[in-house]
Amino acid sequence: MYDLQQKAQNIEWTSKNSILVAGCEPGCINEILELSIPDNFFMSTCEQSLNKDRDFRVLNGGFSKSPIYALSHVQDTRLVISSTSDTTGVTVWQIGSEDGDMIVPKTVINSEMIASALATDRNLIAFLSRSDSLQITDLPTAKLLHQCELF
Repeated sequence: MYDLQQKAQNIEWTSKNSILVAGCEPGCINEILELSIPDNFFMSTCEQSLNKDRDFRVLNGGFSKSPIYALSHVQDTRLVISSTSDTTGVTVWQIGSEDGDMIVPKTVINSEMIASALATDRNLIAFLSRSDSLQITDLPTAKLLHQCELF
């Protein structure tokens, strides 16, 4: 069973049977949770509706001091990238670990812009700013590869 303390504006698949949800309330500590999706969710013959208290469970969880406005899971990893409205760049989060079930910030990739949309590949992060700038960064090294104005 789980209860989000604030509304969740973001959702992202982390595997076939799990999703990540994140809060986006300004002025609050926001949760970021990985939730399991029950197998019966994917069955076309399922006639019983899903119930958060019965069907979903928290796999991993963490907190952000800022509202999270964009999420992108890095395929085939336990990493997720987020952006907030009050910081430039993006935060790389580690989902769970051998030591526990926490989602913790791993690193911050700084930029001159606030990211409003994210896309990831195994080794690349692409993000757009509200001013229509595009930045592509190498994930392992955090090195800026390309930056340009789109319009």
